[in-house]
Amino acid sequence: MSGRLLTLLATLAGVLVLLPVLAVLSGFLVAEPAVWQHLREYVLPHVLPNTLWLWLGVMLGSLLLGASLAWATVAWDYPGRRWLSFALMLPLAMPTYILAFVYLGWTEYGAWLPTLWREAGWGAFPLSRGRMLTILCMVMGYYPYVYLIARQAFLTQGQRLQEVARSLGAGRWRVWWRVSLPLALPWLLGGSMLVSMETLADYGTVAIFNYDTLTTAIYKTWFGLFSKAGAMQLATVLLLLVALLLLTEYLLLRRLRFDLGGRSSQHFQPRALQGAMRYLMPCLLLLVLLPVFILPLAQLIGWSWDQVRAEWDEAYWALTWNAVRLSLMAAMLVTLMATALVLAGRRHASVGFKLWSRMATLGYALPGAVLAVGFYWPFTMLDQWLLTSARALGLHADAVLRGTVLALLLAYAARFMAVAYKPVEGASQRLTRSVEESARLLGMRGWRLLSRLYAPLLAGGMGTAMMLVFIDVMKEIPITLLMRPFGWDTLATKIFEYTSEGQWTLAALPSLTLVLAGLLPVGLLFRTLNRMSSSSPPPGP
Repeated sequence: MSGRLLTLLATLAGVLVLLPVLAVLSGFLVAEPAVWQHLREYVLPHVLPNTLWLWLGVMLGSLLLGASLAWATVAWDYPGRRWLSFALMLPLAMPTYILAFVYLGWTEYGAWLPTLWREAGWGAFPLSRGRMLTILCMVMGYYPYVYLIARQAFLTQGQRLQEVARSLGAGRWRVWWRVSLPLALPWLLGGSMLVSMETLADYGTVAIFNYDTLTTAIYKTWFGLFSKAGAMQLATVLLLLVALLLLTEYLLLRRLRFDLGGRSSQHFQPRALQGAMRYLMPCLLLLVLLPVFILPLAQLIGWSWDQVRAEWDEAYWALTWNAVRLSLMAAMLVTLMATALVLAGRRHASVGFKLWSRMATLGYALPGAVLAVGFYWPFTMLDQWLLTSARALGLHADAVLRGTVLALLLAYAARFMAVAYKPVEGASQRLTRSVEESARLLGMRGWRLLSRLYAPLLAGGMGTAMMLVFIDVMKEIPITLLMRPFGWDTLATKIFEYTSEGQWTLAALPSLTLVLAGLLPVGLLFRTLNRMSSSSPPPGP
């Protein structure tokens, strides 16, 4: 692939993502001083601290839990380790808004958990809606982003550096702290950034728990105050928060250089645990799985049991098929665009292009509804121009973008570019400049360079990116709800219909179907990553 073509693809990807972002930023050009004064005086002082506390709690909790679980499944060997390594990824198939209404069903005043708590004489149940339960629910739903990326980072580090550190007297934990963790830093930062942006843009979970954040304020301003300009202005505040996070990440990583010190002769070998810890470790990991997947899944099955015969029909197969094919098309498109951004960024080391690549991931911070409207305006203008041109030429034409699958896929690309970009960028950190220069000196150019060097080394990151995008699109609600073509209902939109009316038991069946449909890509992702980690580690300079 020529450098010019790669740069063109990266530029087009950035323009596509920045188009709705610019539409959102244009909200400050629309004058509604009374609405903005109300938001500044009464809304922002309440929702901004709530949003920051939520982000801090979820980011730190997911980073600590995900990195710890990743190391526990890589560094030690114990009964059931391989199965548990896969099982800890299963919450990827469980959207946080599904966890939210399950947890809400458990923690309401008359539910079994608060009742047992009161009967034990411990007073009022401490987790009932509010900040702590919201943070707990989102940590349980988002830690797999960090776990998945951190585990891949630890597995691909090889054994050589670990042996050198242990020969100098370092224990297992010190090796992790002084060697493995620093080498995994770009991966961990990428995972924590995904968690941060997912948290800041979340609407379904915080709405179920009635926890006011910037996203709920955007929706209330739009549909309560009927002010699109005010909603766009609040979205700009959210966008600025994410831009600040991306800038912080860039400043942290710009001074770091990663060198694996040549090709490792051995893969990472876990140490067999002895004594009671050999059986205590799998029990601890099972305790993590209980509230994040096993018990919620059992509750969904229980609620769905009475609904299967009445509700399950061909319509549910159609909903599932719509969700699967939309997710598959979006995963391929977004991963291709993200890879083009990463490779073009390696060719153009200028600060301007690096900032362009970072800006292209800002769409992940925007609420889905705002992003959909951000696309609606330029798509409408383009369709009107195309229709006018066609009529002037005496041709009959329908809408080209509005209400089409193409428009929906482009909106998905803008929303989930960061999800694909981070794993691919993390994988590219292991591709040193000297390796690229050596390949070019050996005569590799264009497609040969892409297939012989870039593709093998980026395959793990690209596979991770495709699966993450697939799962995220399966779970996405606002963009699909507002931009889907006629008749393209999905499982997520069906869940939205039921939960908006408070019909939790009716929402259980499509929720269970969505979870089960998401298990297949999670399994394929685990298999792909295991295959990639069993291959030779990337070469050094």
